[in-house]
Amino acid sequence: MSSISQVADALKRVLTTRAKDLERETEFVQRSTAQLDGPTFSQTTVFGWMDTPEASYPQLRHVAASQPRCCGNCYRRRWEQCSAVRRAHRSC
Repeated sequence: MSSISQVADALKRVLTTRAKDLERETEFVQRSTAQLDGPTFSQTTVFGWMDTPEASYPQLRHVAASQPRCCGNCYRRRWEQCSAVRRAHRSC
């Protein structure tokens, strides 16, 4: 059985370190000056849905806009990019 500290460490790793690694591998972020990085996107989406499981895209975008380094338009562009990738994978 995992302890709370082990679960916390795993979540931190997935929502920060792993998200940072994947942002370049997947071309989610292409510049180091991007306003929205992998960790911010993943944390906004995960914690937004944890808080409000039925949250719509506009609600998540509002959460993203409240982040220090993020703007709602950045989140919208990345959301659309991720949606397009998911649709492409479903059609294969």
